[in-house]
Amino acid sequence: MREAFRGRDRVPILEVVNHPDADISAFGRMLFDKAFKTYISKMWDTPVEEIDQYVLERRSMAMSYDERVADFDFQGLPKEGFTKLFERMLDHRNIRVELNTDALEHITFEGDRVLYDGQHVDCLVFTGPIDELFGFRYGKLPYRSLDIRWDYYPECDSVLPAEGVSYPQAPGYVRKIEYRKMMYDTTGLKGSVVSTEYPLPYDRDAEKGNEPYYPVVTEESAALYRKYVEESRKYGNIFLCGRLAEFRYIDMHTCVEHALEYFENIREYLEDGPVTG
Repeated sequence: MREAFRGRDRVPILEVVNHPDADISAFGRMLFDKAFKTYISKMWDTPVEEIDQYVLERRSMAMSYDERVADFDFQGLPKEGFTKLFERMLDHRNIRVELNTDALEHITFEGDRVLYDGQHVDCLVFTGPIDELFGFRYGKLPYRSLDIRWDYYPECDSVLPAEGVSYPQAPGYVRKIEYRKMMYDTTGLKGSVVSTEYPLPYDRDAEKGNEPYYPVVTEESAALYRKYVEESRKYGNIFLCGRLAEFRYIDMHTCVEHALEYFENIREYLEDGPVTG
């Protein structure tokens, strides 16, 4: 099989499944049925044929013994964790953080402008679910959520064989994460914590599953999303950015890069002189 994909470190599973060589295709189908299909069925609760191909191709098959999820040259986490990272990013005189606040209670629409607390603003960047922003006027977009359960092992410094382990054929859950293995300094820590992720439908009013983690992108939901995009274009000062507002699956590394690139659109808009009331 390496000969068939000479010069490539990783290959999307669908390329293996659809390869003209019968043996390679059969191997790809076996792997797809036992790992990819079972995982996707639990994660998305949607027939595999209806899931956007981008989701199926996010994880490729390694043409080597590389056991990493991805083969990026640089992989890691902030040295002191994401909490410290964001605290420092937000520690600026021009930034005010308001917690436990529903932004939708502050946003209104007037003519071709979006208002915040009834006031005209140069621009508003919205990162929440786009269907909620417009009051579900075209219907609800589908999202998946997680019920994350935590287990503490007081006498163990290592529970899993790696930082994260996927379980395609396990009942109900899809993944376990051991955070101790990602920490820069574990001096003085006792035991280890492991989280287990159980996918479930998103319901903002439910006790569990009330956070929209993953957009479920299908042909039908993509068409519905485009209606909301057209609605947003009626208002000149709103920018939609992020996994929920853009209804797309974005990993952390691409999310950061995308946000930096997206900011250039906002900068250009502001430099051109937005209309304010």
